[in-house]
Amino acid sequence: LSEDSVINEAGLSEDVIFSGLQFVTTDSVSADMIAEIVLENVDAFTAENCGYINGYYVDVIVEQVNNRATVTVSLAEEQEQERYYAADSLEISSTVEGADTELDLFEITYAEFKPYGADGRIFVKADSDVIFTLKQEFADYYSLSKVGDNEADGDSYVFDSMTDAVNFGKITLDFEAIGNYVTVYSDISFAYGGAQYAGDSSANQMLVGASVTELGIPSTTNSGYYFLGWATNGNSGLEFNSAVADSAIYYAIWVNSSRAFTYDGGLNGSDLPDLTSATDGTFADWYGVDFWDDKNSNATPITNINDISEGTTVYARWKFRVTINSSDATITANNLTNGWFEAEEGSIVTFTATTTEDEIQVRVTSNGGTNVIYYSEEKTNDEREFRMPSSEVTISATGNCIAAGSLITLADGSQKKVEDLTGEELLLVWNLETGSFDTAPIVFIDSDAECEYEIINLIFSDGTEVKVISEHAFWDYDLNEYVYLDRYAGKYIGHWFNKQTTDDDGNFANTAVQLTDVVITYEVTSAYSPVTYSHLCYYVNGMLSMPGGISGLFNIFEVDPDTMMYDREAMEADIAEYGLFTYEDFEGLISEEVFEAFNGKYLKVAIGKGILTWDDIFYLVERYSQFF
Repeated sequence: LSEDSVINEAGLSEDVIFSGLQFVTTDSVSADMIAEIVLENVDAFTAENCGYINGYYVDVIVEQVNNRATVTVSLAEEQEQERYYAADSLEISSTVEGADTELDLFEITYAEFKPYGADGRIFVKADSDVIFTLKQEFADYYSLSKVGDNEADGDSYVFDSMTDAVNFGKITLDFEAIGNYVTVYSDISFAYGGAQYAGDSSANQMLVGASVTELGIPSTTNSGYYFLGWATNGNSGLEFNSAVADSAIYYAIWVNSSRAFTYDGGLNGSDLPDLTSATDGTFADWYGVDFWDDKNSNATPITNINDISEGTTVYARWKFRVTINSSDATITANNLTNGWFEAEEGSIVTFTATTTEDEIQVRVTSNGGTNVIYYSEEKTNDEREFRMPSSEVTISATGNCIAAGSLITLADGSQKKVEDLTGEELLLVWNLETGSFDTAPIVFIDSDAECEYEIINLIFSDGTEVKVISEHAFWDYDLNEYVYLDRYAGKYIGHWFNKQTTDDDGNFANTAVQLTDVVITYEVTSAYSPVTYSHLCYYVNGMLSMPGGISGLFNIFEVDPDTMMYDREAMEADIAEYGLFTYEDFEGLISEEVFEAFNGKYLKVAIGKGILTWDDIFYLVERYSQFF
């Protein structure tokens, strides 16, 4: 086509008209095909640059003379009412009485429209209707009052002036909505048990359809009464209603116990309201049985007041928080391993406690940890359970520590209570590499909060006593290695253990004391477990000890019993047989500092000897990652 063959009444540039007018086909090129391509080009241009489509029409005339076709294209503007304008030309704002933020009020429908372009952009015919209808969740509460300068009424508005959007003009529709308010009065309060007392009479402007809970919880000076709900005076007595339907007087209904009340009749309505109480729990349901009498955890809740016969006692059941502390074992309850959930009092709560340690103390406690509901010291992955009390509880597992009040020996030989350690101190340790006393910084101090623990009281021949929680290792001269002493420590009675003392010249020295007794008690205390750099050990109440829960990180090499030093020849033989790790073997799992702090190179020997596995290492990394 040549430019001379186009009659361009529309005034569009030739670039718009001719762009894309090329045909590669073995079929005939028809006048309709030419018209379609011209219109595609024009609509694409006007959609992007003018905000409408269908603004032009095309006539194509083909004349054939002497085997040569002459094509004439006529392009002219379409009638305005035939255009389709972009729906996004409409800019909508809404102001709602009583709302602080703009609300998405409307469902929008178009009487006649076309999706256009790859993204399906909506274009609306110029003389067709755009209908704005209040969404159902707003229709009960609000009515339209104005659109721009025009008055409006009801729950919908029809707009029919899309032609105002010509040449990318924007159409702004400012909607104003007002609430459907009625006057609600709260008046005399009634209470079960024969009490009746007057409250302050007050009026509230409330939306029709709003929840009556928006009246709030009334105050009362009558102690011992708990708010049940708001009721109106219906045809057959007081009725509980969940939503405001009309102007009415609402009465505050009270019961004289947070646990139960006997229904005296005279109340109607579909729902039995939740009870509001001063307890720390969350109301769960009403029941026809007392869970603490018959432990019937399968009872069906009562939700409809019409299901209660006059003279029947109904019982409130509350939910309380269950907090999970998985610091020393993986505790799983309600599909959670940390955090909290709520459980109904009287219900059975099940949980599991998984650990790689030999023994673990698992407890469920209430009243800030002072009341033990469930206790188990055995290692198990089996499911456990307890009956939920009427208070918050904590499920926790405590690893291997010493009790508060235990004395830790510092580098200079002085002692400090374990709970007073800051982590900045240097501690006295025994160096198995050199067979001598040494000092080491604290890597971290693990601890557990104050609650009731099983205490293993270790009593030695010189009067030394150490309070152990779960387990703690001590140097056993008889076995020439560290051994964990736990609630079964009685089997080591008679063994001799290492204790630090001083000689006549005031120098540090070793002595041996005999384990003479093991006594199990239960005490409310806190638990602590320091770990020292490289050596891991420290002296507690003078006894050379090793933290619990790190089995496999020590007792790797043979020790000369006379010098308490690694047997160098045997140690070199082990390294030759099993090799040593380098930090590259742990890179990405732990830092190089941690690798050095826990003698990571020797763990390859421990794995080779079968006293440690990679699963053990992964557990320890996860267990103590909070400190690094």
